[in-house]
Formats: sequence, structure tokens, C-alpha cells
Amino acid sequence: ATPQYSYDDFQQLLKGSGKTSRAPRAISDNRLMAGALLPPPPDGYAALDGVPYSYASAEALADGRSTLVLIVSREDYIAERLRQALVAFASTLPATQLDTALAAVCSAPVSALRKLSRKAGVSFPLLSDPSGAWARTLNVNTGGEVVVYLIDPSTEAVLSSFVGAGNDFVVRTLVDKVKAALEQLTAPPP
Repeated sequence: ATPQYSYDDFQQLLKGSGKTSRAPRAISDNRLMAGALLPPPPDGYAALDGVPYSYASAEALADGRSTLVLIVSREDYIAERLRQALVAFASTLPATQLDTALAAVCSAPVSALRKLSRKAGVSFPLLSDPSGAWARTLNVNTGGEVVVYLIDPSTEAVLSSFVGAGNDFVVRTLVDKVKAALEQLTAPPP
């Protein structure tokens, strides 16, 4: 049955409130379902070496921000696509305006992460998961796939996820999707 609306209901909808048959949907690729808890690294966060250093929790990675953007890859070296994604997030996402912290985890050694940080200007935390164990629990595939999770750092709940994979993967599109989702999360309720 289709809901019946009056002219007054229509006026309320124009004002941004009132009855509606459409509920706002979170933008997400649902790699891990929204509301699920982020699986922790098998040996704990502190076991992952990082640049500039290791962290004790997702909350520590977020450094007091309301949202953590966690960029994940199972690449054991800094492949061009991963490098492009990390540089694009570092240089184009207005993290401060969106009250968001960025962090990344991949299987590359810490020495490669230090080099990336130094030469490409990626200043957010970069964690090394050399065995790829954590990335596997985060449902990240091999082959150049980059998965981005939006996390509530206080609860470690997944807010949404986005996947960049395949030959037609465009880094800018991935950054734009994440930015749109963050803007939706930080928008005041209607």
C-alpha cells in the first residue's frame, strides 16, 4: 500500500521534515557490515610496527577525532595503486574539517612505509601487518585491492566501507565516495 499524503504533508517535506517513504541510506560497499565491530589485529594494535610509531587502539589512532578512516591493503610492497590512494587521501581529504583521522595498514615493511611518509608527504599513521593476518580479518583481497573503513573510534564500530579494486579502479572516485560518506555522517539532522 502506498502511503497517502496531504498537501500539509507535502509542505512539511519541502521544509525538510514530516512523513517520507524513503529513509536516508548510508553510502557503503558493506565489506564489513555497518554496526559490526572492527576485528582487532590478532596480536593487538601494539604488535603492529608503524610510522611514526605503534598505537594501542583504534581510539589512539583517531587521536580524539570522531571518525577514523582506515585504509587497508594486503600488498606486501607499496604498489603504485596503493601509493596513489594514500597520497590522494593525505592531500585531498579535508580530514580536519570533517573531524576525521586517517590511518593505513598494509603488509609492506616499516622501511617502505617510512620512505613513503618521507618522500610522498603522507603524514598520517601507517601500520605494517607483515603477515597480512589483520587485513584478512578485514575482508581485504590480494591483487591491489584497497578497502577503506569508516570507524567510530570510541566503540570500534564500522560505520561504512568502500572498495577500490579491478582495472577500472579510480583513486579519486574512492576518495570522493569516502568524503561524501563523511559529510553525510557529520551533517546535522534535518
